[in-house]
Amino acid sequence: MECKILTEINFNITITSPLRFLNRYSRIADFSKSDYYFANYLLELSLIDYNMMKFIPSVLASAAIFLV
Repeated sequence: MECKILTEINFNITITSPLRFLNRYSRIADFSKSDYYFANYLLELSLIDYNMMKFIPSVLASAAIFLV
């Protein structure tokens, strides 16, 4: 029903970027700037690979945090 209403009013919904989750998680983990930039780099590498599209953005961001 909700999808039908949004289609009728031509409302496009986008997904949240993994970068937003990374910002939040890095504040919680109290990362330094260099750690944040490295996690951001890892996240950008995941955006290049089409096979990573099957993972939700929060999982990608938490994986980048975990790898740092």
